[in-house]
Amino acid sequence: MAADEIERVVSDYGVMIGAITAPAVAAQGICDRLVAAGVTSILNFAPVVLSVPDGVDVRKVDLSIELQILAFHAQRRSVVRVLHRGEPGVGVAASNGSPAAAKRTLALDGDGQVRAEAVGS
Repeated sequence: MAADEIERVVSDYGVMIGAITAPAVAAQGICDRLVAAGVTSILNFAPVVLSVPDGVDVRKVDLSIELQILAFHAQRRSVVRVLHRGEPGVGVAASNGSPAAAKRTLALDGDGQVRAEAVGS
């Protein structure tokens, strides 16, 4: 939806929730228009704190924090992957005592079903 259609779309469709994904300099103006048109809940992706009247709820989404969380999980997946019974490499350390295989094994769950192996270190 283009910004010049905010009021019409809110009115035509009875919109109650809006999402602001504009740059910080434009966010407050868009917020004001959404509120004036009747929107009572706003999801704010813009890197700015919005000022709204009582009765309007705003939830701020900080994309930098969300990206940091995703990067952390992606990095963890690149270091550790889960092996399942029957997959090559599972049980190697237990069966032949190979020091190299033992270094790759990070954890056992106790019943031999799942093992973890370092793949990036």
